[in-house]
Amino acid sequence: MSITDSKLVVSIPSEITAICVLFQFWTDLNPAVFIVIFIVLTVVIGIAFIRVYGEIEFVFAILKILLVIFLIILGLVIDLGGIPGTPAIGGKFWRDPGPFVEHVATGHWGEFLGYWSVMTGAVFSFAGVESLAMAAAETKNPRRAIPAACKRVFFRIVIFYVLAIVVVGLLVASNDDRLNDSSGSAAQSPFVIAASAAGIPAIPSVVNAIVITSAWSSSNQSLLAGTRVLYGLALKKQAPKIFLRTTSWGVPYMCVLFFAPFMFLSFLTLSNAALTVFWWLVDLTAAGVLVSWSAILLNHIRLKLAMKRQGIPDESLPWYNSWTLYSSYAGLFMCLLILLTGGYEVFTAGNWDAQSFVSSYL
Repeated sequence: MSITDSKLVVSIPSEITAICVLFQFWTDLNPAVFIVIFIVLTVVIGIAFIRVYGEIEFVFAILKILLVIFLIILGLVIDLGGIPGTPAIGGKFWRDPGPFVEHVATGHWGEFLGYWSVMTGAVFSFAGVESLAMAAAETKNPRRAIPAACKRVFFRIVIFYVLAIVVVGLLVASNDDRLNDSSGSAAQSPFVIAASAAGIPAIPSVVNAIVITSAWSSSNQSLLAGTRVLYGLALKKQAPKIFLRTTSWGVPYMCVLFFAPFMFLSFLTLSNAALTVFWWLVDLTAAGVLVSWSAILLNHIRLKLAMKRQGIPDESLPWYNSWTLYSSYAGLFMCLLILLTGGYEVFTAGNWDAQSFVSSYL
């Protein structure tokens, strides 16, 4: 099984577990109900016509985009005092208590460790951006379409991640106890905290509902990517021939059935807190992502060096620039550094935890 498939078999149950956590915001119903429902739905979508997957993803993508834009605008309105009866916040939280929270240690070192402790979660959030390359085989003009799609990723990161984080920093103090809500539901969202303080009660349920669709969308995407990679390996005779079997409409159903049993890892939530299991799977997925990215970066470095040795100009590539070799070295260094230090907390005094160690370094 490839590095990518190893990562995705854990990614799918992590998203289903996230759905269970989010449903706890509304109900105390046994998580097994939601696990079964979403495992069945994910498998059905995985075997259905690719057009069904495309239509569902289109709707979910629109919902996510509209939600992020709405929350950014709402956040700015709240921050500037645009809600009647709510005073303007301005940038006071950036000054007091500041953007960094002490973790494990004190002082600036503790603030740095607090910053570094979220790296694994950040990697998990960006997991899947490399899957754009998987669309090349099914794209009409990949030499133009793939570079164009990759360039859009950077703009989306700036708008939907960086801008949203800036607004979050304006709305809620970094040491606000509500950010540590153990439920892990929408109540923990900085946007929800700010909206509740401004007297807008409907926001938590809206955010929770759309984030659920986002989590399910991610599980569908992971299943699609994993099945296509496994099918590609079978075509190259690097995986058993049984994975070449497809439905009459061309979906590799044996690959889908291979991934299905791993979804039952979600049932770990029945014997442990759903949020705890979710973070185990986040750690495992992030580690797989970092290994996958490291392999991609190493291959790119070797490609650039091989082209230079053979006198092949960069201009022969559909997308190139003068600094990608250096950025690949920097990216590889960062991936390995985060991979090796992502679970640093278990090595500090009084914080050893076998489960955290295994989930970080397995």
